[in-house]
Amino acid sequence: SAFALGGWNGTALEEVLPYWAFPDDRSAVVFVLDRSGSMAEPAPGRSRPRIEEAVSAVLRSVQMMHDDDEVAIVTFAESAEARCPIVSGRDRGRPAGSLQGISAGGPTVLSKALDLAGATVKSAKAGRRRLVVVTDGQSVGEDDAVRSAARLLRADGIGVTIVRTGEASTPALAILREAGAGGVDGSGFGPPGSRPAGAPAPSRELTLA
Repeated sequence: SAFALGGWNGTALEEVLPYWAFPDDRSAVVFVLDRSGSMAEPAPGRSRPRIEEAVSAVLRSVQMMHDDDEVAIVTFAESAEARCPIVSGRDRGRPAGSLQGISAGGPTVLSKALDLAGATVKSAKAGRRRLVVVTDGQSVGEDDAVRSAARLLRADGIGVTIVRTGEASTPALAILREAGAGGVDGSGFGPPGSRPAGAPAPSRELTLA
């Protein structure tokens, strides 16, 4: 399959990654990983914290990307941090290494992460540019800032995909969807067969740009 992710085949992350969807068209992807306090909690029906499962899935996807793709890592809680700048897929050890030792804590300030990730992906050489935002969306009191960040991303032709790790949508995620972002249910990260009974299967949507 063009979307194959090895041991992650069939999980939510497989459904949103663009590298395999367009094998002849190189992509630049910034993974925007929520490390706020709520990510320390397990997803419904699971035992591992959301942050651990999300990091594991992102690590696996980085290892499986094309050598000619580009990737960067941004993490955020109260502030946003570029843990790895845009690098070639040939240098995939850098983004993988930048994810080591991540812990969850603090409030969720999504708008700063979107601004930083957008600026980061604009430095890429690849024509297809996208943010993959892995979050539970528990951002409060920044609706206008998130809306402004989403408009800028759309104007710059940067795709946005939300991988929601929480139980339900939130106002911040609804704003991103209004701006054209697509999303999937990422609350069931894990190898095939590990999704809790009754949990919805991941669904793929076309995303902004």
